[in-house]
Amino acid sequence: MPFSLQGLYGEYVMRMSGEEIAKELGVTRQDVCNTLKRAMGKLYMRTVDILDCSPFEAALVIADILQVDDDDYENFFKLFPVSYKLPSGEKLNIRMEIKKSI
Repeated sequence: MPFSLQGLYGEYVMRMSGEEIAKELGVTRQDVCNTLKRAMGKLYMRTVDILDCSPFEAALVIADILQVDDDDYENFFKLFPVSYKLPSGEKLNIRMEIKKSI
């Protein structure tokens, strides 16, 4: 049975700024930002692999999963890392990959 987020939104998920998350967790805002960027990089790479789609299409799928509001796409795209380390050791600028594929 596939995992579904249906029913979770609103009950377990609340929108918070990086500053609010940091305060609640007792870490710095930069720690939150770095963790989020790493997670977004991993989510992006996995989405591209699974769906075999363009970088932009992968970003749109992720935006849909995360329920990004129409007026918040600019901030959403800033969450993608500009220097994501691949298993080969090479660095990938995910933001630029998405921008180039539009």
